[in-house]
Amino acid sequence: MLQHIEQPLCNKILIHLEKYNDGIIALFYDIQLDQFIRIYTNYLVLATGGYAGQFNYNDNSPGSTGETLILAKKMGARLKGMSTVMSHPWSIYNGRQILLGGVVSLSQGKIVDEEGIQLLKDEYICDAIARDDYHEMIDEILHFELDCIKQKKDMYLDMSHADENILNERFKKYGFSTNVVKNKRIKITPTMHYSSGGIEINANAEVINLNRVFATGEAQFNGVLGMGRIPGQAFAAGIVFGKLIADKIANEGVFNTQYPITFKDPPETMQLYSKENNDFPIEEFQKKLSTLMVDLIAPDSSVVSRSLHKREIQESQNIILSRARGSGKRYEDILTLFFGYFVALEIIEDLEEKAFGIG
Repeated sequence: MLQHIEQPLCNKILIHLEKYNDGIIALFYDIQLDQFIRIYTNYLVLATGGYAGQFNYNDNSPGSTGETLILAKKMGARLKGMSTVMSHPWSIYNGRQILLGGVVSLSQGKIVDEEGIQLLKDEYICDAIARDDYHEMIDEILHFELDCIKQKKDMYLDMSHADENILNERFKKYGFSTNVVKNKRIKITPTMHYSSGGIEINANAEVINLNRVFATGEAQFNGVLGMGRIPGQAFAAGIVFGKLIADKIANEGVFNTQYPITFKDPPETMQLYSKENNDFPIEEFQKKLSTLMVDLIAPDSSVVSRSLHKREIQESQNIILSRARGSGKRYEDILTLFFGYFVALEIIEDLEEKAFGIG
C-alpha cells in the first residue's frame, strides 16, 4: 500500500497562490529537481506553521518563516496579531536548545555581561529565578533581555556560586552537556519559540474572505497573550480544527476539473529565480532583517523607529527584486529573505493598530 501513497511535498517550496471561483492554484519550486510545479485544487488547508524562524534566535523548524501567511494575504486573507511572538528566556546554542529552570536557578538570578557586571538589577526577579519561581514574570524577563540585545550586550548566567557537583548532577538529570559552561558562565539568549499571529479564521477554520481555504495550527491567528509561551497550543488547534476541516470537505464535496490555463499576474517570486547564482550577499541581509525584527518587538519600539524601519524594509525589498538571483538552496534562501521583509511589515502594521487602538 505504501508504494501507492503520493510522496509529501517536503522538498518543494510554496512560492505562489491564486484564488479562483472554484479553487486555488498553488505554484511550488522543487529544490531537488530544480523545476516549478503547478497544482490546482478545490480545497486548500494551510498548516505550515508560523514565522518565528525569521528571527536569528529561534527553536522552530527551518520552514517556519511565514511565506504561506503572506501568500494567503495576497489572495485576500486577513492577518492579525503578527507582533505577538512568544519567547523562552533561557536558550543556549544560539537559540536552538532551552535550559530548564532547575539549571537556571543555580545562577541565583545573576545575569552578567562579559565583564561579569550584573545586568539584571531587579532583586525581586533575581530571587524568583533563584527559587525557580519566575514563570509569572517571563514577560518582564524577556523585555529585559530584548533590551540587552538592542544595546548589543551579551548575557551570561553566572554559575560561579554553584556547587560543581550539584551543577553536573542537574545537567545530567535534564540531559544537557556541561560543555556549555565556560569560565563558570553560560551564554544565553531569548529564543523565539512560537508565533501567535496568523491568518484569521471562522469557527470552521475557514479563512475569512476565502471560501474553501482553511488554516490551522500555528498558521492561524491564536490570540495576543503577551510574550510568554503557551506549550502545545498549535497542536491542540491542529487536532480540533483538523477534524472540523475534514468534516466540512467530506460533507460539502465540491470538485471541479475546469483548470485555469495561466496565472492572472506573473508571480513576483519567479523574478528571483535564475539558473546562474549571483553574488548577492544573502547572509548580510538576513542578519540585518533579524536585528530589525528584534528591534520591532522590543519594549521601546516607537512610531519614529517603525517609520524608519518601514523605509528600510521597502528599500531592501527593491534591492532584492533587482539584484538577488539563484537556484536550488540559494533560491530558497532568497525567497525566505524576501518573504521575511513582508512579515516584518505585518509586525509593524499590527504594532500600529495596537498603538492606535484599532482592531
